[in-house]
Amino acid sequence: MTYLSYMGTKVALADDIGRELASLSAGSLLDLFSGMSAIGRAVAGSRNVWINDTQAFSQIVGEFQFLSGDCCKSPTVYFRKVLRAFRRHFESVSREYRKELQFETDVLRSNNWIALTDLEARLLSRLPPIDKQADPKWKKGLMPYRLFVGIYAGTYFGLSQCIEIDALRCAIDEVAPTCRPEMRSVRLWMLVALGAALARCSNSTGHFAQYLSCSESNSHRVLAKRRRSIAEEWVKRLRLVAPVGDPEWRSGNKAFGRDACELLADQSVDLSKLAVIYADPPYTDDQYSRFYHLLDTMVLYDFPVVSGKGRYR
Repeated sequence: MTYLSYMGTKVALADDIGRELASLSAGSLLDLFSGMSAIGRAVAGSRNVWINDTQAFSQIVGEFQFLSGDCCKSPTVYFRKVLRAFRRHFESVSREYRKELQFETDVLRSNNWIALTDLEARLLSRLPPIDKQADPKWKKGLMPYRLFVGIYAGTYFGLSQCIEIDALRCAIDEVAPTCRPEMRSVRLWMLVALGAALARCSNSTGHFAQYLSCSESNSHRVLAKRRRSIAEEWVKRLRLVAPVGDPEWRSGNKAFGRDACELLADQSVDLSKLAVIYADPPYTDDQYSRFYHLLDTMVLYDFPVVSGKGRYR
């Protein structure tokens, strides 16, 4: 068995690593810290892949790419059901925030960044201190599907965008609930696309470590991001995300969401089937949690207690 460890950005190194792996003995590859699965894609078809990551969004990205069925080939029936459920929830919550939504719409049309900062200051003030967030009464006010509206409106996303996110999570749970294993691939497909839509619309510098506070110097960028529709971006991403390889090859892959050391020590996992273990661990304690935390919250939808300007889990 061969162990490889590389430093640097995996996406940039993926092709080089794939060529290096091709020279090694045949057999399955375990990517211990798979992230967005760049290494798995680099070896797709040439050897089977076992992906592992403790981050919830990274784990479902890997599972969708390397284990799911061909759910995207005939998506119309699921897509229509989700859109109906989305519109129902979006309209219901929008009525609760009618005045704020109208004000936000007027601000975005007028390019009035000062008015936008005033609105977002009001939205941000609604988040109570950490000790109050744990209060069941406060959390109950965010249920069943008002998590992003209650925690993130005015940060990485605008109010309307947060209602869209909550409405899509509601619709996905309704059409492809976790209790129906046969809907697993459809659910993963929709959640991965939603994560991509969040990344496309987020008011940040390309990750979720921190959002941009609107100012005169960056107002053009912030206002442009606020005008994007999460739902429209989600529809676009649904057409772009797809499983890797063919169904026969994917049937030989595995996905884990484990601590790397615990996975390697688990005697119920037959490591003798592996030819290569690829280890590219995080380089600091907070890198993954800061960059992925909001995507993990979207997947888990667990009403976390958050802190700091970045509203970390």
